[in-house]
Amino acid sequence: MTALFPTPDQKQALTKILAWLTEEKSAPQFLLEGYAGCGKTTLINFVLAAIKNSVVLSKKYESIYLTATTNK
Repeated sequence: MTALFPTPDQKQALTKILAWLTEEKSAPQFLLEGYAGCGKTTLINFVLAAIKNSVVLSKKYESIYLTATTNK
């Protein structure tokens, strides 16, 4: 299996998402949107891995619910 590494844009988005997850007074939801094939699903896999590998975040977010709508 080939290892995946985030693109520069995904790194930037990952930083923003992880900051949102750690803020005390963040909005209750985070909207991630983009065209088909731009890497949203891959980014979410990076986010989930980061949560799993963080002692603080893994305790804070024992259950995570995701939705993926197509707006159609």
